[in-house]
Amino acid sequence: HLYVEGLSLSKIREIVDQHHGYRPADSTILDWVRSYSKLLRRFERRRVRPRLRGRIHLDEVEVKVGKKRAGA
Repeated sequence: HLYVEGLSLSKIREIVDQHHGYRPADSTILDWVRSYSKLLRRFERRRVRPRLRGRIHLDEVEVKVGKKRAGA
């Protein structure tokens, strides 16, 4: 997600370090991009179905359409 949005490798490294206390090398970040790109292509082709086990966490969203509120 970060790489696709045009962030530099150094900026991605900073974000990972801030959130996880880990500073990956450029090659590691590029490996992540390659492996997740392949996985996403498989999802797009519908060859892979998500495995939903255990708990599913949902966010509640409330949308206002015109003057009426519609829970989604």
